[in-house]
Amino acid sequence: MSDDPTATAGHSARRDNWSRYWAGGALHSCAGTFQGNYAGPVRDFWRERLACLPPGARLLDLATGNGALPALFLEEAPPPEGLCIDAVDLASVKPPWLPSLPPAVQQRVVFHSGVAAEQLPFADGSFDAVASQFGLEYTDVARAVPELARVLRPGGV
Repeated sequence: MSDDPTATAGHSARRDNWSRYWAGGALHSCAGTFQGNYAGPVRDFWRERLACLPPGARLLDLATGNGALPALFLEEAPPPEGLCIDAVDLASVKPPWLPSLPPAVQQRVVFHSGVAAEQLPFADGSFDAVASQFGLEYTDVARAVPELARVLRPGGV
């Protein structure tokens, strides 16, 4: 068996199915539940997490899809706060909302398609925070969690 998790049949089918879903333009996987982006208690939860981060923090969003969390984070952390986001997904993603942002804000988020949570392409201790909304359950948790811990800086959240 290959050490590359993206080479497995399960990953391939999941990647293709989610790529089709995200190509349809949905912002998140709860289409029909929230009008627009996450609201209410979900949004409040993430707002509280962001408030704990230092200015200029670097955040990893795992299983980002079309970037509902990055969109929410950029709304909540305006440019002076300088939050930088790397957003990864096994699927092929191209968030339709990103081009509508000012260039200075667009530069604060980088989307990485085709990235398995079990094999992240980042150096040890790269991030101040790691987030995922309805994404971790689609991974091999026993392999993904150690990867998340590896890329999280000591003392990160």
